[in-house]
Formats: sequence, C-alpha cells, structure tokens
Amino acid sequence: MAPAGLRSSQRAQAPAGRAPTPQSGKGYALALLGLALMLGAALRLAALNSRGMSADEGATWAAAAAPSWHEVIVRQALRDPGTLAANDLLLHGWIALFGQGLARMRALAALLGTLCIALLWLLVRELTALAAVGAASRAPDESVCAGPGMPAGLSLDYAASVSALLFAVNLAPVKYARELRTYTLALLLLTLQVWALLRLYRRGGFGAGLAVVVFTVLAPAVHLMSLLAVAAELFWASLLLVAAPVNSAARARSLRAMLVLALGLVLGLPALGWLFGLTLAGFQSGAFQWIKPPALWAPVSFFSKAAGSFAFPVLALLALWGAVAWWRRSNAGIALLLLWMWFPPLALLAGSYLLSPMFVERYAVSSLVPFYVLAGIGVCAMPRRRDAWLALCVSVLLALGHDWGYYAKRHGLAWQAAALTAARAVGPGETIAVAPAFAEDVVCYYAGNRAKVRGVTAGESVEGRPVLVVTARGLTDKEYAALRARYPRIVARWGRLLVAEQRGRR
Repeated sequence: MAPAGLRSSQRAQAPAGRAPTPQSGKGYALALLGLALMLGAALRLAALNSRGMSADEGATWAAAAAPSWHEVIVRQALRDPGTLAANDLLLHGWIALFGQGLARMRALAALLGTLCIALLWLLVRELTALAAVGAASRAPDESVCAGPGMPAGLSLDYAASVSALLFAVNLAPVKYARELRTYTLALLLLTLQVWALLRLYRRGGFGAGLAVVVFTVLAPAVHLMSLLAVAAELFWASLLLVAAPVNSAARARSLRAMLVLALGLVLGLPALGWLFGLTLAGFQSGAFQWIKPPALWAPVSFFSKAAGSFAFPVLALLALWGAVAWWRRSNAGIALLLLWMWFPPLALLAGSYLLSPMFVERYAVSSLVPFYVLAGIGVCAMPRRRDAWLALCVSVLLALGHDWGYYAKRHGLAWQAAALTAARAVGPGETIAVAPAFAEDVVCYYAGNRAKVRGVTAGESVEGRPVLVVTARGLTDKEYAALRARYPRIVARWGRLLVAEQRGRR
C-alpha cells in the first residue's frame, strides 16, 4: 500500500478537475525502481578488484578454471560439498569469454545480483496482489490494493519499488554479489521460485506451475540450504490448506501450491540425495569443523549484522509495522514472508544444537529478502507523507553508511602478497606448503606459474616444501603451533597470515 502522503501528493499534482492517473503514479514508482537498479548496480560492479581473492573464492576459481566441463564437476564436488556445480559451470563459460581476471570473474555475480533487484520487484508486486484475492473468491483485481483516491495498482508498484531499493543498498546482498561464490545464483533462483509460487497460488496456469517445479529442483541443488526456504513454503501452503473452508477456491489454490511444491521436491530427490551424501561425508571428515556453535540469539544477530547496528532497529520496526499493517489486507502473503524470514535461521540453530554446528550466516542469506520486503511494505503503510519519506530516506542513508563503513576497512587476508613473497622464497623445483589446506587454490591463483603449491596438514610430511604460507583461521591452536614449530623463521607477516621457512634455510 502506498503511503497516504504519497497519495495526497499525487492528488495535489494532478491538474484541476482531473483525477490522478495510474500512468502518472506508476511513473514515480518506476523512477524509484530505476534508482534502485542504478544504486544496486553501482554498489555491486564498482571496483570489483579492490579486495583480494578469498580462500573460498579460490576454491570456486579452481573448479571453474578446469579445462573441461567434466573436470569442473569433479573439482567442485571435492572442494565444495553441499552444492552442485551450476555456479562453477556458469563461471567456466564466463571465463572462456572474458578471462580469469578477478574483477572480470566477479562481474558475473555482480550482474546476477543486479538482476535479483528487478526480480524482487516482480516478486513483491505478485505478493501484494494477493490482497486482491478476496474472501468471496473474486477475480484478482489490483485496485483492491489501492486506498481511497489512489489510482488502481499504484500501491503494488510503490511497495515493490521501495522493497527493491532497500534490497539494492543493503550490505549483505551487495557483499555476496561481489564474490565468486554460489550464493547470489542461489538467491536469484529462489527469488524466481517464490515469484512463480505466488503467481501459481493467485492465478494458476501451467507456465507458473512448471516454473515452480523447475526452480524448486534448481535452487536447493545450487545450494542445499535453499531447501530450508522451500520447506518454509511447503509449511505455508499446508497452513493455508488447513485454514481454508472446505470446497472453497482458497482451498483449491493451497492444494495446488502444495502439490506442485511436492512434485518439485520429488523430481529433485536424486540431486538432493547426492548432496546430502556429500554434506554428511564432509561433516564426518571434519570439513565443517571450522563452524563454531552459535549463540541462542544467533538468528536475531544474523539480521542485525546484515543490516548494520544503526540500520537494524529502523528496518526491524518497519518490518514489524509492515507485517501488522498488511496482515488483514493480505495475511497469506505476510505469513509467507514471516515463515521465509525465520524458518531457515531457526532450523540452522536447531540443527546446530541437535546435530552439529551448522549456523553460517551466508547459508540463510535468502531470509534477508522477506526482511527487506516487510520493511518496504512498512514504509508504504505509513499514514503520512512525511513519515513515509523520512523512514525511506533514513533507511537508505543508514544502509549506504553501512556499505561505506564496511568497504572503507580492510577485510580478508593478503593472499596475493603472501603468495608472491612465498614464490620468491622458494628455489627451482621446490613447492610452497599452504595451511589450512583449503587455501591452496587462492595461493595457486596468485603464484601462477612461479612455483608449485600444495596444501598440508599439521601431521603431514613437508619434505621438499621449505616455505609455508599459513594462517590461524581454519586451524586449531594445536595444529597452528605444530606447523609454526616446523617453520620457525618468519619471512613476512600480514596480521594472521604469514610466510615462514623451515629451520636452517639461508
């Protein structure tokens, strides 16, 4: 719903004796969407090489840079259990076109992240249109969403544009869209899946049903934790089914959504079963031992860290107000947003205490989408123009301040400097040792053809590897101490990252 102040502003601008037209109102909303796309693209595409490659990105590069499609799949399965090679295969084709420069490779995720902004706009329009599905099972009518004196469909456009703007400028979606990792692709596919589900629920149709099935298969396959969002959707459809009167149109819509979601999960079982096996093997082998047990308040901290300490209270209050203000207008839509927002982080928290630590913030990144959407609806539900514009401006400025504060500081480790220093320290035919072993690929990327690189563990023989690149991240204190004892001479240090030599070298 557009703010009352926005409605009064449009009436004031209309020529005397003429009512405001939907076209003029939609023009303002589309201008806001254009601003979201411009800011979002700038934040995602600017200075992509200003931050060095991370060890996680190194694993993605090593798989994507393989010489063949088959080799990409093989390397990815070894380096990144819990995902299929969709992102790596896409990046493999991108590298063939544009090369292996860091900024060029990251541009793929940045473009996908910008596309997510436009898709979010479509999703929110479909979501808010659920308010047009009345209790008497009327045909969808967007004018039901409009307040008194407001052009038909205007509230849908404003709610969608404000939500897209909040998503575009907040740090977490920006940060993941500036990395080689798979999270932006998974987010894009899940956004498409939710949009198709809402369209199927509201309007039906073979095309929408097919899209739900396809993206229900693809999104969890790209990243297994997307399955938590799909589970939330299935729970949402089952709740609507139980609450709907018998033999009603609402019951038919709910049943249709449930069956199509279930079909997508059934068709995706082979891929999901394989991913579960890889993930379980990873947990058993200690590949996920770096994940620390979460605090009980981790789900709340997740949203706070994503929004920033100053912006979080504002966005949280707006999201709460949006849920309350729109509940009677579209309780089905608000229920989906709340389940999508809270189910994945709460499930990760429960799994961490019942099974093994698994609460990693990027695993629940899709839950940020409903958070920003609820906040956008909260802005559009403000009763006065001053309050609405103030809330929007404050939210955007705080988000941009969070972005600036984050990128003004140095983040990550200086792998490029360490790799080049180690390459100069080794002799012909010698190999650089890297610990933890998963950081081997990023050192290999920066060392290039200057030296051979091999990941090592604390108990492994290091004969023929006189130089070590090591960081305490990903190693236990005991493992780190054992490696440092075998490489006592420090060549160079960058905080937690250092290059060291074995005793007796030079």
